[in-house]
Amino acid sequence: MNMLMPRLFLATILMLGSVVPGWADDYWAFQPLSDPQIPEAASSHADWPKGPVDRFILKSLQLDAIAPAAMASRAALLERAWFDLIGLPPSAEDVAAFEDDQSPNAFARQVDRLLASPRYGEHWARHWLDLVRYADSNGYKTDEYRPNAWRYRDYVVRSFNEDKPYDEFAAEQLAGDELKPNDPSALIATGYLRHWPYESNQRDLDKHWEDIINEVTDITGDVFLGISLHCARCHDHKFDAIQQKDYFKMRAFFAGLYPDDHLVAATDEEKVTHERAQEAWLTATASVRAELAIIERPAIAKAEESAFEKFHEKYQRLLGMQEEALSPYQKQIKSMAGRLLKVEHKNMAKKIPKGKKARWQALREQLAAYDHLRPKPLPAVMAVREVGPAAPPTRIPGKPEEDDIHPGFLSALDDKTACQPGNGRRSTLARWLTRGDHPLTTRVMANRLWQYHFGQGIVKNANDFGRQGQPPTHPALLDWLANDLVAHGWSLKHAHRELMLSSVYRQSALREQPKNAANVDPDNQKLWRSRIRRLRAEQIRDAILAVSGELDFAMHGEGVDHDATRRSVYLKFIRNKREALVDTFDGADGFNSVAHRMSTTTAPQALLLMNGDWIHERVRALLNLVLLDAGQAPVETKISIAYKKVLARSPAPDELRDAQNLMATSESINEGLYDLCHLLLNSNEFLYVE
Repeated sequence: MNMLMPRLFLATILMLGSVVPGWADDYWAFQPLSDPQIPEAASSHADWPKGPVDRFILKSLQLDAIAPAAMASRAALLERAWFDLIGLPPSAEDVAAFEDDQSPNAFARQVDRLLASPRYGEHWARHWLDLVRYADSNGYKTDEYRPNAWRYRDYVVRSFNEDKPYDEFAAEQLAGDELKPNDPSALIATGYLRHWPYESNQRDLDKHWEDIINEVTDITGDVFLGISLHCARCHDHKFDAIQQKDYFKMRAFFAGLYPDDHLVAATDEEKVTHERAQEAWLTATASVRAELAIIERPAIAKAEESAFEKFHEKYQRLLGMQEEALSPYQKQIKSMAGRLLKVEHKNMAKKIPKGKKARWQALREQLAAYDHLRPKPLPAVMAVREVGPAAPPTRIPGKPEEDDIHPGFLSALDDKTACQPGNGRRSTLARWLTRGDHPLTTRVMANRLWQYHFGQGIVKNANDFGRQGQPPTHPALLDWLANDLVAHGWSLKHAHRELMLSSVYRQSALREQPKNAANVDPDNQKLWRSRIRRLRAEQIRDAILAVSGELDFAMHGEGVDHDATRRSVYLKFIRNKREALVDTFDGADGFNSVAHRMSTTTAPQALLLMNGDWIHERVRALLNLVLLDAGQAPVETKISIAYKKVLARSPAPDELRDAQNLMATSESINEGLYDLCHLLLNSNEFLYVE
């Protein structure tokens, strides 16, 4: 019997594996968006609902006779809103002002204030960067720095701050170059299609390019559709109504990708102006550059030679072919090979003969004398274009008898529209994905917004709406939110307001489990209270810098080193060497689409906040702030200032007494204050949001 069990299980899986007719008809995620009726509020809680969101939640609670929780304290609510929208803590002054403002619209004004802050885009950009596995380096073993990747990060920050409609935001990333060919920002947006990890010393270019296109297809399924497409790459999906052919129809949309490193974010007018100025510099430096080229050309060739020799002979032949003789696929592979050769250019200087080195240096100095004529380079971007009017054919591996597969959509959605070979593939995909009635795109984004505000999505597996995930806890509410998002022009800021101004959002987390909930809802799926959440890694780092008075609010630009005090979103995200605190507190890895971060509790986290050099630098800065504000005030005042700086409140009587005892047993008041500041930064109250 035991020996039969594995085979029986396998047989069951294989039987389920073929796409069963009708799955698309009855599985909730593939159904058209419904138009759910907003429930009526029961008379016992008639005053609780502030809007439709509350009515859906209240109806669910009342089915099990569970009452909603009381409202959170004003201090807790304000802190929740600040961390949710801008990722930073409110000051004691902010809390006091909100507690004093008893007007009915006080919280709504706070929400609007936070949504208008430039800090909002910085915080919410990090959510999106997690999803698209953004990084400033290639990954793999060599992990080279990507000097222009940051422009995409800034595009995301600006898009959130401008409240760019989500359909436009998504479409630009998939096909900005096609949809808005004269818009530099839209070109930068296609950096989404360049976030794949890249191995610069990979010599099997065909396999590497196949992996890249597969990875782009997989991530697009995760991010926009909330479906694990990669499971259908090798065979029909074993659980979901996705055929292997569906996978390759989606993959065909990206078959023509060409990662062009010569693209610039500039308008046609800017390019013309730059070209004219460049011509003046070229004319003035012609003789110097010609002599430099005579010296450098052999050195470059010698530098490339070692890399060239490592290629298979088929790639060597390809590198020697003229561009006009190449097929679209050969152009893509030659581009990959050429990129590897250019890596060796950094060794060019070492290949110049000693007898010519002095003249080379002199010529470089002569060339530098003309820098005043040389125009500033146009902004280089990490973006894509199509390889040409025709894309390489898409075929299912191992099935040579089948015809080329044209771009098309998931069969389960019963959409027979297809895009013929040629340009416009990705824009066709973008338009389909951003239709207002799309059952997946709309639900997936509505669910993400809910998750980031409530700690868990209505669909718990935010990147997997398939059968291996979990069904929605409130399906009618999810459809209502999706419809509402589209009805309000795909405005994310509108969606934030709708969620945050609800009573369910404002519930207290400090509530005992109701008796009924112990049996029917022990995990709080129905939201009979708010969830206590630990701060995300970047929130911890930024909050510590904020309360120590060191946070640098400079926006945009190239990423900074890890010892800088700018917001964490602007740190260089090096895949194999991530910032220590962010990495230790469960930050994204830059290799996978991260829809929901883990929240672990580990010894390294405690050790880092207790003993790390970085945290002790912040404690010293915080202590200096406390002493500066306190002057010659008594120790009780200094303790109170420390509490207000870190926790935005005064100490309770027992906390004040304990702190005074700490001062009394320390070698000096300042040493005791240092320890107090350190303890407060390590406290659960600082690291968790109620």
